[in-house]
Amino acid sequence: MKAIKKVVLLPLSLALTMSIAFAPDSFASSSTGAEELSIEDLTPAELADLEEGIRDTQEELKNGKKTVDPQDFQEYVKDKGLSSEEAENQLHSNRVGTKGDIVVTLSGTSGGSAWAGGHAGVVQSNNYYVTESFGIGSKKGVQRRTNNWKARYSHVRGLWVRGADGADYSYAAAYSKAKIGKPYNYNFYNKTTTSRFYCSQLAWRSWKNRGFELDNGGAVWPVNLINDGDTKTFYSKG
Repeated sequence: MKAIKKVVLLPLSLALTMSIAFAPDSFASSSTGAEELSIEDLTPAELADLEEGIRDTQEELKNGKKTVDPQDFQEYVKDKGLSSEEAENQLHSNRVGTKGDIVVTLSGTSGGSAWAGGHAGVVQSNNYYVTESFGIGSKKGVQRRTNNWKARYSHVRGLWVRGADGADYSYAAAYSKAKIGKPYNYNFYNKTTTSRFYCSQLAWRSWKNRGFELDNGGAVWPVNLINDGDTKTFYSKG
């Protein structure tokens, strides 16, 4: 994530959030498509959306549900049709989720950015792997990463989608995997493009194509995936 250069232009409500540590996928652009952006390039609607994303991210980090009710986990196991062994793996391995599930973190070490941050991915059919998109580091864009989310991040939410069936989960896993190699989308307000993807955009698109709208109408911030009414948490850490 690249920091905004002209931080003196930030409204006070945004400037006070600059000390939050975000995950390494943090967003680095706006509707201009530039990789470095000063805050005045945002439209009023985009600025309001950003402020809302930051507030929601802070709220989740401070007051988010730290544990999952055992009944919710059993509902997840039933909805996904998991075997006893698969259910046990969810409890005792470093892997989070099964095919098509969404994983989200709001923790990380790349502080100093004013964007609402975090990171998200879609679990592949082989749940040893997650399809993720990164905007920084030596390897950028959509890629396959090891599903070690429990060990990788201090804040993790595993999400399943209410009302989805096996075909929906298979599609989400396959769609996201098919985008491996696509570049990172630094224009996070252009979420409808399918030529490039940021992390939570990829998760959103994988499910939007099946009729599930997992955002609030603006950019798809990772926290939106947690807060959406169509998702439910089956794993929680931090």
